Amino acid sequence: CEQHQLDWRARVRLLIQICAAVAHAHRNLLVHRDLKPANIMVTAEGVPVLLDFGIAKLLDDGREDTRTGMRALTPGYAAPEQREGGPITTATDVYALGVILRELCAGTPALPQDLANIMAMALREDAARRYPDARALGEDVERLLAVECRLGTGKESRVEAR
Repeated sequence: CEQHQLDWRARVRLLIQICAAVAHAHRNLLVHRDLKPANIMVTAEGVPVLLDFGIAKLLDDGREDTRTGMRALTPGYAAPEQREGGPITTATDVYALGVILRELCAGTPALPQDLANIMAMALREDAARRYPDARALGEDVERLLAVECRLGTGKESRVEAR
């Protein structure tokens, strides 16, 4: 994003695509548990690809290995329940997506307040008060972009939504 000097709209379009990929995993009862920039590759065509499902967990698999003393996580992206050894849900990935969104848009000018509100909801400490899954987060970001484009605020970005 920095290398190509993408504006905030192009950056959130990438996040929408990442949310779609995570939502696909969620629909298949899989929680990634380690979403972070290092696990997201963007192709030359501008398509983000999720990598490293090494610590992913099936939802309701009956195992409680996420509550042991040996938890694999990246502290800066791990949800509070993940750091504390609590139950892992789709909201755990939503928290990491919120951190990624915050980082993607940090330092970009003209960040709308609604985007800050979306980030705040994704980053709530209480998992039950976050977006329930990546699909819901992605849909809110899409609605924000649609409103911004209709209002004609700013120029269009160089990244196409896929």
